Amino acid sequence: MDTSSPSPDPFHGLNPVSLMAAAAMPTDGGADTIPLEARDLPSLEEITAAFPDLEILGEIGQGGMSVVYRARQPKLDRLIALKILPKALAATPGFAERFTREGRVLARLSHPNIVAVHDFGESGGFCFLIMEYVDGVNLRQAMRAGRFTPEQALKIIPAICEALQFAHTQGVLHRDIKPENILLDSKGRVKIADFGIAKIISEDSADAMLLTQSGAKLGTAPYMAPEQIEQPSTVDHRADIYSLGVVFYEMLTGELPLGRFAAPSERSTCNGNVDEVVFRALEKERGRRQQSAGEMKTQIEEAASVPRSKLGRASGVPMRLIKLGGATAGAIFVCANVFLLRNYFQVLQQDSLNSALSVLLLNVGGFSLILNLALWLRLVPINRIYGVQSPATLTSSTRWYEVNAHFGKHAFWWSLAVISAGIAGFYQLPRHQDAFPWAAITLSLVAFAASVISTLWWMRQHPVGAPPQKKNRLASWSGQVVVAVVIAMFIKSFIAGAYRIPQGSEPGVAKNSQWIASHLDTGFSAGDLIIFEHESGNYWIARVVAREPKGLRLKRGGSPDEFFMPWDKIVGKMLFSHFTPDAVLKP
Repeated sequence: MDTSSPSPDPFHGLNPVSLMAAAAMPTDGGADTIPLEARDLPSLEEITAAFPDLEILGEIGQGGMSVVYRARQPKLDRLIALKILPKALAATPGFAERFTREGRVLARLSHPNIVAVHDFGESGGFCFLIMEYVDGVNLRQAMRAGRFTPEQALKIIPAICEALQFAHTQGVLHRDIKPENILLDSKGRVKIADFGIAKIISEDSADAMLLTQSGAKLGTAPYMAPEQIEQPSTVDHRADIYSLGVVFYEMLTGELPLGRFAAPSERSTCNGNVDEVVFRALEKERGRRQQSAGEMKTQIEEAASVPRSKLGRASGVPMRLIKLGGATAGAIFVCANVFLLRNYFQVLQQDSLNSALSVLLLNVGGFSLILNLALWLRLVPINRIYGVQSPATLTSSTRWYEVNAHFGKHAFWWSLAVISAGIAGFYQLPRHQDAFPWAAITLSLVAFAASVISTLWWMRQHPVGAPPQKKNRLASWSGQVVVAVVIAMFIKSFIAGAYRIPQGSEPGVAKNSQWIASHLDTGFSAGDLIIFEHESGNYWIARVVAREPKGLRLKRGGSPDEFFMPWDKIVGKMLFSHFTPDAVLKP
């Protein structure tokens, strides 16, 4: 967000009248701290007497340990916010120190997105802070007046990241980031207020504990990081990142991320890759969050800048359609398995290993097909579970989509090959069933390895932050040759093979011609030309007379005699001739 000049849309598309009306509503800012009672609140007369140099204009609001007044400094003709600690609380051990510290902390933080402190001290028995007066509303009031659009949230949150990054580099934590402490002024600027519970990173932990002995909770429960609740003494700047993630989620969805919460893109129209930014900020383990507010700002800006046509979920594919597609694919797999098991029950009984392997290949290949299609179509936002995981792919959303789209494309086509292998397994002739498991397992391993190697090679040719390297044609062709050889060997093992026919007794089959014969049992009808292994060890041909449970009844040439050939001798059905010597024209 540009903070150097007034915004043409100060309240980010919200109605200013509605916002100002909402500003009169309570903000629940002190819900998780010690509430002030009526006897603790000073009267306007007491405040006027304690601060004779100020013109007290009225109360702005109160929190768990302070009251804020709108006032004017006549000498400077400047409106200010006067924050005071009631006498009853000022007398409580630890509160005065905590309040004074707020002034010192804020005095060190000179940033356009942080509420400035002009002065602090003690007057008339009251500890006080004189702060910049922000003419506007807090984020809670703004959200009550109207829900923010993703575009508005993507403009506001980076400004908060800038302020937190600056504070963290000064050694200051906020520890209570929530909508009540984020202000929007009439010039469209975003400002963080109330560093009153900030923790100086370099301070002695014993001093920090002294300030909590009063029982005040340093933070607001729904916005506190897990470690801030469980081990407050170990809190670092990543707790602020978690809190900001909660605020971000709430701005996008209007809800708090409690329990098993939905992705922001399911509750709003935000881009799918915004989900990952939010999910990372809300990680329970702080080591898995963004490691700085600046990193979070960069990721948000990338999420906002990636063209919608490249975003998967934001590219016109609604989440409900993605879910429907997944459910449909699951139903298809169930039906396919039922069909296969029902129609090939006899095969299952005879050859349980091949059949079980076929079912496994169908399911693995099918699920891989869907998962990799999602990567190819850029439907998967950056994450640490699903997709190509490496430091280079997690550097940015753009890099994530490019690498995973490449991997998904190659793995998608290899998944089709695995599915084909699974289908072929149900049609294997007994003679070739021994070769099927090894060929199928080899193909599956090669499919995975080829996808990984191709992706690693692509990443090498497209380094991060540098122009793509010149394409190496030799390496490219070598890879394609290796893949072609593997597929050819796989096809030869259990799909189809080439055979030379030493006898030419069948019409249309020349002596020494070479034929391609199928290894699959796709049905044998009367008159089909098949190839079988003769007792001499050569491959002979014959025509089918009838199919029987244990083999085929055949006859050869013009002979009327029929003979039986068991399944273990049947090589397959003749498909076509790829070399016929007698067909070569002689001069």
